[in-house]
Amino acid sequence: MISDPALLLVSSIIGLAIGATVALLRAVLPRWIDVVIVALFAIGPLALIGRTPLGHSTGQTLWEWSAVGGPTVQAAYHVDPLAVIAAGVIAVATGVALHSAVRFAAGPLVAALLAVLGIILVALVAVTDAVVAALIAGTAATVAVAVGLFVAPAAAAARLAALLALGVEALIAAALLLARAGVASFDLEELAPSAASSGVVLAVMLAGALFGGLYPFVPWRYERSAPGPASSLFSVRGAALFPTGVAATAFAFRVIAASGQRPDQLRLPDMPIEYQALLVAIVLILAALAVRSAPRRAIRGRAITGAVFVAAAIALPLLSVAHVMALLALLSVVYATVASTALVGEWSVARFTVRLAVLWAALASGAAPALAAALFGLVASSLALALESAALVGAARGAVGTSARLLHVVGPFLALAGVAFAPDPFTGALAGVVLGWAALLELGHAVREAGAERDLRLGERAFAALVAIAAVFVTALLAAVPATAAAVEQLGSLPAEASDLVLAALSLVAVGLAIVLVALPGVLSIRLSDRTLAVLGRVLAASDPVPALSLAYRGIEAWSERIGAGFAALEDRVGVWLATALIALALIWAATT
Repeated sequence: MISDPALLLVSSIIGLAIGATVALLRAVLPRWIDVVIVALFAIGPLALIGRTPLGHSTGQTLWEWSAVGGPTVQAAYHVDPLAVIAAGVIAVATGVALHSAVRFAAGPLVAALLAVLGIILVALVAVTDAVVAALIAGTAATVAVAVGLFVAPAAAAARLAALLALGVEALIAAALLLARAGVASFDLEELAPSAASSGVVLAVMLAGALFGGLYPFVPWRYERSAPGPASSLFSVRGAALFPTGVAATAFAFRVIAASGQRPDQLRLPDMPIEYQALLVAIVLILAALAVRSAPRRAIRGRAITGAVFVAAAIALPLLSVAHVMALLALLSVVYATVASTALVGEWSVARFTVRLAVLWAALASGAAPALAAALFGLVASSLALALESAALVGAARGAVGTSARLLHVVGPFLALAGVAFAPDPFTGALAGVVLGWAALLELGHAVREAGAERDLRLGERAFAALVAIAAVFVTALLAAVPATAAAVEQLGSLPAEASDLVLAALSLVAVGLAIVLVALPGVLSIRLSDRTLAVLGRVLAASDPVPALSLAYRGIEAWSERIGAGFAALEDRVGVWLATALIALALIWAATT
């Protein structure tokens, strides 16, 4: 029995602290030792959670603070499989970002900021208090923006700051909606299911999308003029800021679980017909402005995108929370596909959006096997990131590279198999499209990357395939139990036949994909013509959300300036007389009551 389960979270924090210190000592220690240390401290708790009884799963001892002259406030936390999985993924991704940042000669300040960000996010995945979560998320957003100043262009860092600020505001809005429901406590463990309404869930989901960079809240611009992802510190921005999306998604999952319903059972908040008409009009006006300001070559794409958003605004009363989640995931995967095909080097950044989209689509399906597979895939992909940082030669290079690629690909394919148990056919089909698209996208890029190892002999390829299959099953031994437990807590028990299906699917997928990864690069080569690349470039430019976000910001700025000017004019002309009248009315009311 683990007497203090908080150690399962503290382990990741200790690993990050040691890894950040070791990363700065590359001159006297092996280059890969920092990633190994972080991975051991982060993944180790996965072997214990779900298999070892916990002395208690909740507490109020990790974080506390006191106001001057006021009571001590203790932040409630909950140690469960979801928290341990998210903490492990955050720690490993942060460790890989640390390793890469130091490799690009980043200073100790960047390493320190990355480590602090990871530690804060580990706290966020375990917290169960909505108000405290908003406070921790605000702190994490501040540090994430500081990291973004080093690993992203200045304009992208500014957009990141704006999106994260909106994400924090969304969490505050969720807490206010809970307060309006008259809750006695903001602790999710003590909430009545009726308090976590669809409005609260939508606010937290919006925060998760903003923190995770799901489309259209993408802070990066995928442009040919941007610095090459393989040649500068900018390539680290994906791994460095991916943990913020994981942490926000984990908290959003907790809020959905607190509602007591699956996402497909949560209908969107009721909207009066006049408000819906106003929303459609606003979306239509914004779409028209976006089309009007677009370059000639991007007009058609923006018109199609605008029409899609107008149709979505009209269909809002018919949608559920699951539909919104699946649509956000689908848009994110499609955009990542276009970006990583038009600019292949940007896959090192876009792939993190795809992995979050897989997690969202699996939850939207309402199928516990799909969510368990997606969580398992999240752990597997984080371990693959650690393997990618190993610089080896010969047969060992092929084996490690194939293992990393197989670990990246296996999760979406398994989740696609789990969608067969979706309770709602339409939502399951929509989630299946997202998962299938993401799986093929991951496989395509894995085959492309495997093309760099065509010099391997047949025996070395067979050895690489066997090692990759073994790596998948070792990862399954570590992550299958906590991933299944987290899915069961989120969506209910697994169907009786699901366990056998998942085990069979894991075996078939692992073996089949391993064969594909070692065989296809030698016999298949996909080349895109210049015309196709030009078309993809135009599609990428048309679907870029940054101009639309900038246009919306300028519109709000102009509106606020006009409103401010109107109030200033009113104050200059009648401000004194209006104040005098209000004071007189207050005195008359006081004298006559």
